[in-house]
Amino acid sequence: MLRQLKIYRKAAELPESWNSTVGTQNILLTREYFSALEDSVPDNMNCCFAGFFLNGELIGGVLFQYLDFRRHSTFRKDEISYSIRNFLTRKFSRNVMILGNNMLTG
Repeated sequence: MLRQLKIYRKAAELPESWNSTVGTQNILLTREYFSALEDSVPDNMNCCFAGFFLNGELIGGVLFQYLDFRRHSTFRKDEISYSIRNFLTRKFSRNVMILGNNMLTG
């Protein structure tokens, strides 16, 4: 048994069998939804996808979202009241990789 994991940076790169294997039970896992998601993510978020293969056949897939909190618009305002928040953000914020869809759950 040959098991493989393949990373995709764009929804358009997903295999043709994606919808029939991964997106059959949930519209939020289809290639079309992922394509729309890519067009609407905030500036500080990147999406990537992973396909799981067994003997060359797609058996599953997931969505990963990478968040860069230093580029989040909340922390970039130039008002004086935000200067402390901006300082703390630069010192303590971390980038986060989420397995799933942060655009749905927050």
